[in-house]
Amino acid sequence: MRIFITGIILLSFFAISLVHAEQNDWASLNTLQKQSLKPFEKQWEALSAEKRSNILKGLKQWKAMSATEKQTATERFQQWKKLPSDVKQKIRQRFSAFNKLPRSSQNELRGNFNKFNKLSPQKKKELKRKWNSMSKAQKRQALQKRKIIRNLNAKQRRAIQQKLRNRR
Repeated sequence: MRIFITGIILLSFFAISLVHAEQNDWASLNTLQKQSLKPFEKQWEALSAEKRSNILKGLKQWKAMSATEKQTATERFQQWKKLPSDVKQKIRQRFSAFNKLPRSSQNELRGNFNKFNKLSPQKKKELKRKWNSMSKAQKRQALQKRKIIRNLNAKQRRAIQQKLRNRR
């Protein structure tokens, strides 16, 4: 899960932090940008306009970061580079799928992730073990129940959750 989040942070770092520049050929860059992007100079013109724009936005965000934020980003990028390419590809696919979700679903997933992270290590381990021991059909059924419960009003939801607790 941590690798997934690291991947999302890295991808969003480069995707969100872009500068809106229509003319981003090498000659139009300012001196500071040219100095910072020197490793890209020879290949700059061969990069797509979107890629150049993304790099410029990332540079702008990088310049706005504190030293601590830069340190954290550097460490996460080093972790990202160490990942096998198939894992990186899975992270990219999940990130893309996440971005295609409606904003409400994205917020719900973030909320669930934050709730999970607040659990004790023992409870996290127990939930992971329980989930991993389930068959695909059981997982599908659990997700379906969750979806149904999510669409109920608060009073109905509490009543069902109470019944489920009483069964245990």
